[in-house]
Amino acid sequence: MESRPAEVAEWLRFGRKLDKNLHIADEASYAHLWVTWWTLLQPDWRKDEHGGLIRAGQGPWGWLDHPGKNGLFIALLSLMWWKEVADCTSAEWQEAVTDIGWVMWQMSTTAEGAQKRPIDTEEPVEKGKRPRLQ
Repeated sequence: MESRPAEVAEWLRFGRKLDKNLHIADEASYAHLWVTWWTLLQPDWRKDEHGGLIRAGQGPWGWLDHPGKNGLFIALLSLMWWKEVADCTSAEWQEAVTDIGWVMWQMSTTAEGAQKRPIDTEEPVEKGKRPRLQ
């Protein structure tokens, strides 16, 4: 996605190394691109008539509802990178944290964001007994 910060694209391109410290040269530019990217990732039902994000409503989450390394994880990780340099954009960073927190809460508590597959259980366990490891 073209609107994401170049640092995110670089991290994706060069092996997704979690131990690599990302260098953000321009905090304000990174913050602006991150917010733009985050907004573009949102479903239409989260946007007001001016394209701003609202914290109301329900619906499918689209791209954000992909578990694993290509979903919400990238947004969270890139938000952490922003925090490492947040100085003049700390208010914007806090707003982003609040919004991503709202999204995660909504995804975890609504039918649209609920787990699609039930957790597998092999056998029912009687109360008071623990399954034996083999």
